[in-house]
Amino acid sequence: MKMRTKQMRIKIQTRLTLYLMVLVILTTGASGMISTIAQYRALNDNVANSLTTLALLAAKEINGNELTLIRSADSEQSSNYFDIQTILRRIIESANQISIQEVSKLMNSNEIELKKAKESLKIVYVYTMYVEGDQIYYGVDAYPSTDKKNHSIAGTLLGEGSKDEDIRKTSKQIFEVLNGKGPLVSDPYKDEFGTWRTGIAAVYDDSGKIVGAVGVDASLEFIHKEGRRLIASLVGNTVFLLIGAALLSVLLSKKITRPILMLSEGVKKIGDGNFEFHADLHTNDEIQDLADAFVAMNENLKSYIKNLSKTTAAKERIESELKIANSIQSSMLPRIFPPFPGRKEINLFAVMEPAKEVGGDFYDFFFINEDKLCICIADVSGKGVPAALFMVITKTLIKNQALLGISVEEILTTVNNMLCSDNDESMFVTVFIAILDVKTGRMTFSNAGHNLPLICSAEGGYNWLSCKKSFVLGGMENIKYSENECKLEKGDRLFIYTDGITEAMNTKGQLYSDERLRCFLNDSKNLGEEELIQAIRNDIKSHVQEAAQSDDITMVVMRYNGI
Repeated sequence: MKMRTKQMRIKIQTRLTLYLMVLVILTTGASGMISTIAQYRALNDNVANSLTTLALLAAKEINGNELTLIRSADSEQSSNYFDIQTILRRIIESANQISIQEVSKLMNSNEIELKKAKESLKIVYVYTMYVEGDQIYYGVDAYPSTDKKNHSIAGTLLGEGSKDEDIRKTSKQIFEVLNGKGPLVSDPYKDEFGTWRTGIAAVYDDSGKIVGAVGVDASLEFIHKEGRRLIASLVGNTVFLLIGAALLSVLLSKKITRPILMLSEGVKKIGDGNFEFHADLHTNDEIQDLADAFVAMNENLKSYIKNLSKTTAAKERIESELKIANSIQSSMLPRIFPPFPGRKEINLFAVMEPAKEVGGDFYDFFFINEDKLCICIADVSGKGVPAALFMVITKTLIKNQALLGISVEEILTTVNNMLCSDNDESMFVTVFIAILDVKTGRMTFSNAGHNLPLICSAEGGYNWLSCKKSFVLGGMENIKYSENECKLEKGDRLFIYTDGITEAMNTKGQLYSDERLRCFLNDSKNLGEEELIQAIRNDIKSHVQEAAQSDDITMVVMRYNGI
């Protein structure tokens, strides 16, 4: 009887090992291949969408009337050429997050470094095209004329010097765009420099006539690199799972062949305080009865100890996670002051105090280019972790759009539509955004349901900044946001804030109020930026006294010094 039982156990071990290994190979291979193919296709689709989007953005910014004047190398010295070239350069720089000079340097490197560059650059070439007769010619090129390798001279034939099949692959699609179909992205094609796809969008003049097109080229070396990475990941995961399956089969065999030793070992472990041991035996005899009683005793002990420590452990874990979240959120906001030590045109200081461990308020300021400073402040509906997550999304979208160099009303319109998409929780955010030309003092701004800012002239006091209020972001798609404009003089100050200040409530239910804030600012207008914000914080504390903070408090103060 014992011999038969031993033989049967050996057979079960063998079957378990084989079944597990075959199952892992089949499931891992099939799911890995499907996942790799799906990710590779998604990556191709993302590249195609990105190219058409960038081409369309560039086409919308280009003045079609100016583009018609670019027809020869002589026109490359004109201001029209420079204006359009600046737009094209910005597209390359924003996509790759490096300057056009750095991109040019990468593209002029040796063969090995050039391959690495193509694998890392999201887009490589941006240029305009126009048609005369049945020929397509280059117009404006993003690269400077000094870059002989990458610059295409205005008026030269598209694909000049290439094989006929190279031109046929894209010229037909370019003609489709120039005839009103598009924007679109070309099929992949090869030339002596590699494999490419091109996003194409039409450029219109003031009369609505198509006068040219924008081409945005991306090297598919980037996608090929990702494909190789996915395959390597698949192979690595398969090997890892096979090793794991082999180890697991050994553990299972020991579990089947040594039930008595397992129970003995389990008694020792429980005696040492380890209650995670589980004897899963099915011998259909007295040993199994003993094992069942052993398991029941173990579960009862484990449940008792677990219930005893569950509340404390859960509380400590949540507090730890929220502290980490608070640290991460704080690190996303500008915290070093002065933020731009080399810029004497402005003084800036800001603070954000969440009502809970994490909050939904945020502020941001950054230079879009050498002369234009973007400042924004926002208040997400609700508080806590959901508001903090929505805040991260909103902050990222606003900055990404602002860096494209578009107007404040276009920034809010685009971000609003993005936030409305898949907004199942119906969250929204109020935003005030301004773009200041630090050379001239001209400031354009837009208000999406946010508190009115206060502005203080150098010789006067603080008053509410007159501007049209629009609807909040994330509430409804396709809202049209209005743009306002004013001019700051030397010494003027802008104070923006969230309603956590004016709605701060004391134990008697009294609000801090808009008027108290305005009066306090006027009484304290001679203070520096940091001292002013600290004074407001102290005044709020003296108002609320022992009452708990009910909402996030955020303030930004900027002084314009001129040049």
